[in-house]
Amino acid sequence: MKHLFHKENRTFGYLYLFQLLIPLFFLFTMPLKQLLLGLSLLLIFAFAYIQTYRLHGKSRYIWIAVESLLVMIMAALLSGWFFWLDFYPAAAIGALLTRRQLAFVLPLFILCNLADFLFLLQQHGDFSIDNFPIIAGFIISLGATSYITNYQMRIQIAHRELQRAQQENERLAKIAERERISADLHDVIGHELALITLKSQLAKQLLTRDLILAKGEISDIENAARQALTQVREYITGIRQADFEEEWQEAMKFLQTAGIRNLEEKVQTHCELPLTMRQTLAFCLRETTTNIVRHSQATEAVIRLFATDKFLCLYVADNGIGLEHESTTPQKQKLGYGLSSLNARLDSIGGRVFSWSNGVALQPWDEFTDYLPQGTQGLAWLFAVPKKQ
Repeated sequence: MKHLFHKENRTFGYLYLFQLLIPLFFLFTMPLKQLLLGLSLLLIFAFAYIQTYRLHGKSRYIWIAVESLLVMIMAALLSGWFFWLDFYPAAAIGALLTRRQLAFVLPLFILCNLADFLFLLQQHGDFSIDNFPIIAGFIISLGATSYITNYQMRIQIAHRELQRAQQENERLAKIAERERISADLHDVIGHELALITLKSQLAKQLLTRDLILAKGEISDIENAARQALTQVREYITGIRQADFEEEWQEAMKFLQTAGIRNLEEKVQTHCELPLTMRQTLAFCLRETTTNIVRHSQATEAVIRLFATDKFLCLYVADNGIGLEHESTTPQKQKLGYGLSSLNARLDSIGGRVFSWSNGVALQPWDEFTDYLPQGTQGLAWLFAVPKKQ
């Protein structure tokens, strides 16, 4: 569908165009001769208004001048109330011109309209000191319209530039990540592939001389290929699995973006955990924060990392609606919100889960009874992984 206005001015343009219905209705209260004249001038004014936003360069000055001239003509021939249409060219001056252009064009525009306004007052015999507040208010309103519109447009331009910069940063980050992965893969399997190449050449030469040595070289090739495959799998696993520190920062950002006030506390644990355990805690943190944002209807969340004598613990709680009444059972299949798989992950590494909803324990655990918030609203989880396997 072809629009009358460019994308950046579309909402603004259609809104002002729709408001031309007001003078259109006013025209139908006039005699037929004035009605026909007014309709013709208003149609030309609407066309000039559209052209002002469609065209670029010096053409905009021409169409802004045409709009202003048409307002003066309608005010002189039809009614002084048509002066309110001056807000159209005033808004166009603010929306389409730079600040330097605005500083030159706006005073000229105001002076022309002020002269016409005073001339019409004199023609109708209404030129008196009592009209000066109306004139001053009219002039101030025109200037304010231009500057406010200019400010809004500069904000929109800055926002679009920021979006483009963010997109460019994301593109560059993806390129850098691809280059890093490429270099890492070269480092991971480059040696093994070079070894396989050399061994293959040697085995080819030995096939006609010493089959026993050739078989030994082929066996080395097989081992090198298996080693390369193992290294690639380990590398890919490392890429796919989340790091806990990164997941922690992402969780904070996720909650903040969703408008949920989060209280975080990460105690120094002095505990080095195996990669699988850190990845499991990262997964638990990701799932619970996703649950909070999507389902809990919470306004606050608490995330805490702490250590006991035996366990490293991750505590996540919110002040939302909790689980449905029929879901508040200790059965794993009724834990709700798609979080039942967390039990299986924790079980696989010897970890435990303690949870409650609106103060009702879902999975009691005597060792952590002190953490049970009696009568507290919301859903809470405590994930514990052993310090030693």
